[in-house]
Amino acid sequence: MQAGSTAPLASSVRVQRSRLWRQGLLLSLLLTLLAAALPIASHSASPSDRCQIDRSRQVLSNSTELPIAQRVHPLPGNWAGLPQSSNHYLEAIAPSRYGYLVWAVSPLCIYIEPASVGDTAAEQRQQQWQQAVNQAVADWRPYFDLQLVSNPAKADISIWRRSPPLRRNADGQLDRARTAETSLVFYREGDRALPRYRIDLGLTQGFAGLVSTARHELGHAFGLWGHSDQPEDVMYVAQSSRNIQLTDRDLGTLRHLYQQPTQLGWPLPRSQDGRSQ
Repeated sequence: MQAGSTAPLASSVRVQRSRLWRQGLLLSLLLTLLAAALPIASHSASPSDRCQIDRSRQVLSNSTELPIAQRVHPLPGNWAGLPQSSNHYLEAIAPSRYGYLVWAVSPLCIYIEPASVGDTAAEQRQQQWQQAVNQAVADWRPYFDLQLVSNPAKADISIWRRSPPLRRNADGQLDRARTAETSLVFYREGDRALPRYRIDLGLTQGFAGLVSTARHELGHAFGLWGHSDQPEDVMYVAQSSRNIQLTDRDLGTLRHLYQQPTQLGWPLPRSQDGRSQ
């Protein structure tokens, strides 16, 4: 009788041990999943969401220095087919105080001022302007992940339907009116320094000229901060009423540009309080 009673007891112990082992395994799995989830929760949204979220931005003054060295970002994977010849105008592209104007985030968020809906001549002109700008954006899409946004506050590049302000020359006289202008500021987003562009594009050109000019100004916003000396290039210094297409020379210059060093887009070191310096 005594010997027979030990079997149920041993079986009960084994069941309890098995249950405890399963509970321990389950707890270990839960802790592993929690540890994997915490880094995601502690960082900003994934890159694909950056055009939808409200991003904290701090404008960098002209005297702000970044405590990191300039480095070269990897080329985007879909750029393998871009021209690699020596026929480019990189020597005409100016670096900024933080190095070359290379984008290292994706997607890039673009705001286009919407046109009025209607049939009046003025409204149709606005719609033509918007169509031209959309065409120019589409022409750059094979090389950049571009996402349109409806809120200009979320844009990396904003395009506005207005002529640039008049400027005075060294003699105090007003310069001739310009059709477009791209301006640039630097800011900190999270732990990185990035550029932000504003394009002012007036309504004074025909459709072909608007497309070419918008394509040209977007080239500046993608880092081509300078001009070609060849009239067949999109980045030629003078505007054209013709629909100028991107050339191998434009794209070759873009490829060479994105192989240059910059401080933009690289993580900034963190101070002892955890903030980016």
